[in-house]
Amino acid sequence: MTEFLTAVATGLGVGSIYALIGVGYAFIYRTTASFTFAQGQLFGLGGLFAYTLYVKVGLPALVALLLTALIVGLVSALTERVAIWPLARRGDTSLTWLISTLGVAIIITGASERIWGRHPLPVPNYIGSTVVHLGSINIATPYVVAIAVALLTAFGIEAFQRFTLWGRAMRAVGDNRDGVELAGVNVLALGLMAFAVGGALVFLGGVAWIYPPVALMIGGCLMMAYGAFLVIDR
Repeated sequence: MTEFLTAVATGLGVGSIYALIGVGYAFIYRTTASFTFAQGQLFGLGGLFAYTLYVKVGLPALVALLLTALIVGLVSALTERVAIWPLARRGDTSLTWLISTLGVAIIITGASERIWGRHPLPVPNYIGSTVVHLGSINIATPYVVAIAVALLTAFGIEAFQRFTLWGRAMRAVGDNRDGVELAGVNVLALGLMAFAVGGALVFLGGVAWIYPPVALMIGGCLMMAYGAFLVIDR
């Protein structure tokens, strides 16, 4: 029975990582009716930046994670501005932007391998105890963090979209973009915000997954993000 409960708790932890990545996809799509194939690369890029700031630069773990979340959010917003917005501005109703975001994904992969190399990078312990003991149940600390962060993120996004002006505007864009534009709302700014938040959410999932004994490399992070896309697609 103990082994079964431990397996369930571990499954919830892994599922929470997928949930954080999936929420990033959904948050972007709900507002902009688009998504980016570069989410997997952002997942890995965030881990590489966090590794550099924490291990190489020597910043405290929390500071490194916050700075990395900001960086990943900005890169995600830049992806929208470079790969999607020019096509949307021309009134392109095809799915050409899928190819352009795939191009961004390839660029990020190539640049990451050029800067950090293709060899796995050892990730040091940045949380503390590796296992949490809940009675007879043993669960890895990153999975506990993932469950807590996923719950807080879900409730936080729901509260943001229900009780704030920007949040309600973002939900309205998903329902009636033309009507929101006629009301004088800056839809482009909302799209940028959605991509920035979606990118940061993807990185939050990476915080829990990129943990000892995992060795960090850009290619190893992609399947997690693509797996999350398949989950929400179903």
